[in-house]
Amino acid sequence: MCSSDLDGITAAAHLWAGDVEGARRIAEEALQNLRSAFCTMGSAYMSLTAMAEVFLELLERDRKEGGHDTALHARATEACRAVSAYAARTRIGRPRAYVLEGRLALAEGRNSRAAVQFQRALDWARRLRMPLEEALSHIGLASSLTDSSARAPHREQGALILRKLGARPWGYDSMISATLASEAESTIVT
Repeated sequence: MCSSDLDGITAAAHLWAGDVEGARRIAEEALQNLRSAFCTMGSAYMSLTAMAEVFLELLERDRKEGGHDTALHARATEACRAVSAYAARTRIGRPRAYVLEGRLALAEGRNSRAAVQFQRALDWARRLRMPLEEALSHIGLASSLTDSSARAPHREQGALILRKLGARPWGYDSMISATLASEAESTIVT
């Protein structure tokens, strides 16, 4: 068992409960643990992705509030790289790694890069038959594409898959909310 098997999940639980400082501290500890010993066990998937999602959620909040926390950006980047390194050895991690890289690109304001990463995630999710990752990929594409006619099918498909799964994935509320808000705006007729 890896020393950080549950660190990312614990960090996510703290963030979900509103303990931002505790979440960041635990996620930073998990990242530090990865620097000393990288794990390739299948059980590490959930913790690694949760750790990256904590950093991304904090980064997205920071950017939304007009902040520019460079240390947080560096941690989010490093965490996404760790997930990508894991995914290079463990195929099941590839779709989520691309989703996370897409979220990072969105937070950086690099929508074209984000769209490429979300499309890669979608391709891998379909290949591996991972419907949750497929839904997140569609939601990501709906968030990153600039053409509203191109966004709409991804928004609809992502929402449909999430409804079918009965899923409301943690750490994606802001991305899903933003996508659904743009859907509501596009259906308003003046």
